[in-house]
Amino acid sequence: MLKFIFHLTIVMLLLPFKLQAQMGFTMYPSEYQVKAKYLYNFARFVDWPDQTFSNPDSPFIIGILGEDPFGIDLDKTVEGKKIKNRNFIIKRFKKFNDLEYCHILYIGIDDHKKRKKFIKKLNDRSVLTVSDKKNFAQNSGIINFIIKDKKIRFRINFKAAQESNIQISSKILRQADIIHNQKNES
Repeated sequence: MLKFIFHLTIVMLLLPFKLQAQMGFTMYPSEYQVKAKYLYNFARFVDWPDQTFSNPDSPFIIGILGEDPFGIDLDKTVEGKKIKNRNFIIKRFKKFNDLEYCHILYIGIDDHKKRKKFIKKLNDRSVLTVSDKKNFAQNSGIINFIIKDKKIRFRINFKAAQESNIQISSKILRQADIIHNQKNES
């Protein structure tokens, strides 16, 4: 009887892990699940000029340009959520020429020269540019995901945000490494 109770206890302890694995869940969120949550929170704590929305209930658009490392994680993160009565729409663009307006644009392009060129073309629009590519914030991007002390953090190019007429809340700024100067990527 004692042996049966021991085996039953082991099965009960391991069952949640087996179910999580079968259902595709893990105990810890993946890197891009965390980054998707950050994108959602950026939408909550950044203000765009009123003219970026055609009417009070226009959707909030998050775009992904180039490689999409999020898969369905970003869609799941914003599913059913609203910000200031605005639904979320996720749009994916393979090329810059396909790009439509979005409020947040995650740029998943490796070529830093192309990234810089795309950012320059977006300067006259109020688009919060985000990437995890090296030196993104130092090269005119607004938010750059980084890994620091084995945790996902971010840098903000404050000047680039100001030039895009985007107001970033102090709640976000307090968590960021702030970049005041821009430098060229070599």
